[in-house]
Amino acid sequence: MLKLFIGPTLFSIAMGFLEAAVVVYLRLLYYPNGFDFPMEPVIAMEANVIVIEFFRELATIIMLLYVGISSGKNNQEQFAFFLFCFAIWDIFYYVFLYLTLSWPSSLFTWDLLFLIPVPWIGPVITPVIISLIMILLSFILVKSSRSSNPLILNRKEWTLLISGSVVVILSWTIDYLDFVYQKHDTFSIWNISNEDMNVLSLQYIPIDFYWRTFIVGVFIIAAAILSFWLRMRKTSS
Repeated sequence: MLKLFIGPTLFSIAMGFLEAAVVVYLRLLYYPNGFDFPMEPVIAMEANVIVIEFFRELATIIMLLYVGISSGKNNQEQFAFFLFCFAIWDIFYYVFLYLTLSWPSSLFTWDLLFLIPVPWIGPVITPVIISLIMILLSFILVKSSRSSNPLILNRKEWTLLISGSVVVILSWTIDYLDFVYQKHDTFSIWNISNEDMNVLSLQYIPIDFYWRTFIVGVFIIAAAILSFWLRMRKTSS
């Protein structure tokens, strides 16, 4: 079964290097003194560069989706291979950044993970943990699919996976949202202009990561994986 993952692994590692190389160039242009919070140099980015960056990230996801779709023989396998490719890409993105920029300095270095609809920010170790969980889930799903008694994720397991993912995302965004709510009340926050939001972003320095929220999300996701694995063992015995 491991042979099925060789091609996706090589592709995802190459994508990780490509992503890291682009970030190296961007940091030379916009973060010559190194990336850190507050995100002051972001304001120096031209509007068209920010748009290009958005579509570059979208193109990356499309490419990883295509590899997943082309590697799997059914919907569940395609989902599994997409998760696997995404996880390998994400891990090696950090590996290559460390090899080229000596960044991150540790697994607990803060990183800007995503920007939509608000900044997702957390220690580097947190997306790495999620990537490792995604790799585990992808192996289990493909192993089940290729067995004599294949299973699919049931409604309870999908609910746990989605709920756990939402909780993890909340752990990456809640500190920034707390910062915003300190500056604006509940009603005025919906009327913040893009310019004002950019100003807030330039002032934001992450202080607390909500580890308990993150760990709860991880355990919910783990419960879904454990449920599927136990069902798989039961059908194979």
